[in-house]
Amino acid sequence: MTIRQSQEVEEKLKRLRSFMAAEQYDVIRIQTPNLFAWLTGGGRNHIDITSDWTGAALFVTRDKVVCVMADNEKDRVWTEELRARLDCEIRSYPWWGWADNEAKDLYADNIVAGDMAFPNVIPIAEPLRSLFYPLTPPETDRYAKLASDVSDAFYELLAHIRQGMTELEIDGVLSGLFRARGINPNVLMVAADERAALYMHPLATGKKLDRYAVISVCAARGGLVVSQTRSVHLGRPDPELVQRHHDASFIAAQLIAHTVPGAELKQLFELGLTAYRQLGWPEEWRKHTIGGKTGYRTREFSVGPDTVGQVNIGTAWGWNPTVAGTKSEDTVLVGDNGPVVLGEDARWPQLAFDIDGKTWNRPAIYTIL
Repeated sequence: MTIRQSQEVEEKLKRLRSFMAAEQYDVIRIQTPNLFAWLTGGGRNHIDITSDWTGAALFVTRDKVVCVMADNEKDRVWTEELRARLDCEIRSYPWWGWADNEAKDLYADNIVAGDMAFPNVIPIAEPLRSLFYPLTPPETDRYAKLASDVSDAFYELLAHIRQGMTELEIDGVLSGLFRARGINPNVLMVAADERAALYMHPLATGKKLDRYAVISVCAARGGLVVSQTRSVHLGRPDPELVQRHHDASFIAAQLIAHTVPGAELKQLFELGLTAYRQLGWPEEWRKHTIGGKTGYRTREFSVGPDTVGQVNIGTAWGWNPTVAGTKSEDTVLVGDNGPVVLGEDARWPQLAFDIDGKTWNRPAIYTIL
């Protein structure tokens, strides 16, 4: 043993090996960034963030872990991503070679499954993702810190917002604030003024900000993903806009408050639809997802009319209802005592909603006078 593995990694290896025994797999091959990050407790094996072709492949057997890397990746990945996280045997190959050529002994007479389709590998990416939950205590700690850092970046952005900035400039400033915190904005959308009502997924353009901006992010660090949306207005917003934002926030508060262990997802979806109808927006839900399960992906799935299942302890949910150019979005972690909104920021103006005797806060539109 070259390191003392954390209890988090030991728990994940235990889950993985129990799964292997139940499914009668001898080896699990892992290469995609989110599976690698999950198993190693936040390690990075990617080079190109848009690709699953990464710099290190893990082979988990019943009694050991082997990491196979290209020669030109080995020192960095071992020193900075693995050494403090995972005890494993290191093998390498020339950059023009092939990782699996160094793992032939692991394939011999074995049933191998993995998160990518390779020769002699049974692809089981989705079943492997079921092992992510419940999130472990160290993961929930990292998740909370990530959400807090995302909130800090949003708040710091306020000092840079100016009339006439383009959406791309807002995107650039916020991206820099995220990157300075070791956060990658997997999804970053900026809608200025009328674009907020026109498009559900407004990737930034050269459109110049006049008064109103809706900014959404799915921000990742160590594999975990936090979703947040914040809205900003230069000068006081008109009452109609304030009311629409209030309505979206009320729907989000209802979803958050009822994201409790054992809640049926179909009932949560119907709860959202009921709130839309009560507020006078009976068809608005058809324009955009209300949200869904998250964690190591921007969404594991979105909750819709045909979704089945229930909320479990140790899962994370990103709720994001929209109403006519407004949006309320945050990430919720389900603990023993119910839902906790990650990254709440008291510096941001809040809307308060009393639901079943408990107050739930949602971010209001931040007004810059």
